[in-house]
Amino acid sequence: MRKNKIFNSKILVFGEYAVLYGSDALAIPFNKFSGFLDFDAVDSSGQSESNKKLGEYLAFLKRNHKRFGNINLAAFEDDIKKGLYFNSSIPMNYGLGSSGALVAAVFRKYGYIDKLIKNDLGELRAVLQNLESWFHGKSSGMDPLVSYLDKPLVVTSNRLELVELSEPEEDDFKMFLVDTQQESSTGFQIRSFQQVLKNKIFYNLFLEKYIPYLNSAITFYLEKNHINFESIIADIVDFQYRFLKILFPFEIRELVKDGLDQRAYYMKLCGSGGGGYLLGFTQDIEKTRKLLAQKNVNLVEV
Repeated sequence: MRKNKIFNSKILVFGEYAVLYGSDALAIPFNKFSGFLDFDAVDSSGQSESNKKLGEYLAFLKRNHKRFGNINLAAFEDDIKKGLYFNSSIPMNYGLGSSGALVAAVFRKYGYIDKLIKNDLGELRAVLQNLESWFHGKSSGMDPLVSYLDKPLVVTSNRLELVELSEPEEDDFKMFLVDTQQESSTGFQIRSFQQVLKNKIFYNLFLEKYIPYLNSAITFYLEKNHINFESIIADIVDFQYRFLKILFPFEIRELVKDGLDQRAYYMKLCGSGGGGYLLGFTQDIEKTRKLLAQKNVNLVEV
């Protein structure tokens, strides 16, 4: 059996929801939180719950075994019976890819990885996407792929590319997270979004305005084109605040609007929304930290 490996959480910087409709996306690993498959002689409720969850996941894989011939289900089942669990610090239902990290860990330890899958990012993404379908239904495959590779990844025109992100310079936009103090249900939020998408006016705006905003934001961010990036990130936050306000917890909406109005910082959804973390951008992290502290909100710098 392969040696256990740590899998980091991830941040989908741009592409939430839209990547499922053909937009570009940028995702990065986030090593503040991570997880790995483990055994432990000291039992606890958390380990038992995780072991039970893995058992339920295994049952899904076995029911659909024709789809999952690339997983050694017998070895996976044997280890679950021995107390296998996912030892994780990644907060669940917070938009940081807890299920993606678990899927990446399972695939690395029990997956049959031939040369085609190993050398073809698209094929690898498809396999991981399929494996994550139990958790949220429709999956982009980005979460487990970034956790598995532990490298920043860009999707452009459905083509996958690994990218290198340099250390931020003084005038670069810095990313930060804000904890909404609420858990989010990805499945529920996706269903809520799909309901909003049934509105033809919103659907057209989503395709014709929002997706181009995201695509441009990725380009400007990677190019460090600060002037154009600030303009486009303001457009993204404004769009989300106006049309997807339902996905922001009520208690946090004022913070989002204040940052946008003052052009002091820009906070957007991180993952499916409804709770968990929000993702922010600012060129002055200390000023933003003080502004949020005035409202008893702490930020986590990425």
